[in-house]
Amino acid sequence: MKFCIIRRPATVLMIFTSVIIISCSQAELTPYQTMVKEELNRGVSYDSLFNGLHFKMTSTHFYEHCFEMNQQGVFFQHGGSEEIIIKYDQDFKYPVEFVFYPEFEEEQITEIKGHFYYPMGTGFNKEFYAPRLQLELVKKIEEWYGGRSFLKVQGPDQYSGDAYAKIDGNRQIMLWNHSDNHQVMILFSDLTKKVK
Repeated sequence: MKFCIIRRPATVLMIFTSVIIISCSQAELTPYQTMVKEELNRGVSYDSLFNGLHFKMTSTHFYEHCFEMNQQGVFFQHGGSEEIIIKYDQDFKYPVEFVFYPEFEEEQITEIKGHFYYPMGTGFNKEFYAPRLQLELVKKIEEWYGGRSFLKVQGPDQYSGDAYAKIDGNRQIMLWNHSDNHQVMILFSDLTKKVK
């Protein structure tokens, strides 16, 4: 058996430093980063979102689908904007509305951002505050989508409090409270478009 003896101290130091950096970088993955890595490494694609919408849906197909869903009384236009509303009268403790609109990249849906809120909520009734709705949404979305449970993560800013992330394959669902304390923000993302 032959051994290779390294005679240059600089080379030994460089190899030792590389091993430490690699070990530390692997050890320092947050639970969120670990979940992202595990799910993307599965190579499974979950493109379905909700009510027939999905990642890679073309903008033309999206508008046609929205028209059909409006005719069925499922999607409603949000005021004078392009945003869409879905009304949930039975799924939550109180009626909830979901306002959303997709982000298109090369004419295909890559993410959908929106917010949930209690339409009957007022500024003074804590029964209708976002943290209560956020916890309801965590349970309801886990029920609707199955797969992994939500993981508590750091919110996007100092005002959002706890945020929750759920990742199944390429599909990430992120929930956090808006700073107004009355809306729960939601973001559906195709991680294959974000993680290179």
